[in-house]
Amino acid sequence: MPINKISTLIEKIRKEKLYPLAKPISTGSFRSIKAIMQEEGFPGLDDCMYDLYKVSDGVAYNGVELFSCLPDSLMDGDYTLPDIISSNQSFRQYYSDYEDYKESFIYLGRTDEDLLLFDAELGKYLICAREDLMVYEEAVTFEAFIRKVFKGRF
Repeated sequence: MPINKISTLIEKIRKEKLYPLAKPISTGSFRSIKAIMQEEGFPGLDDCMYDLYKVSDGVAYNGVELFSCLPDSLMDGDYTLPDIISSNQSFRQYYSDYEDYKESFIYLGRTDEDLLLFDAELGKYLICAREDLMVYEEAVTFEAFIRKVFKGRF
């Protein structure tokens, strides 16, 4: 996703001043997280996701959480945005017995009702039901995915 699209999203959130934002992360940190995930048996993060992380390490806005790469990167009072590694460990443990679960899933975040996933095998971003992983919407680019996730939230 071109940086201007992500920057536009982040600027809209900043203007509201009700939602905290995390600091950006470096390319090296992003690569380290990708490597750790692969060591743990998860598919690697899609490089285009770095367009978000180099502006803000995760987002918590209006019922949407896009997980951070680094633990504790976004804290506000009693709230801490979950990080992508521990979230994927929990996701795998909880959903691995579900019929529609795939080892190629990366758990990117969640909304009030849905899970936000990337299927590395298919190269698609998915919005799925929490209760059974049924896919509601899909996108082939990170940009299109972000648009679907935040549609109607501004």
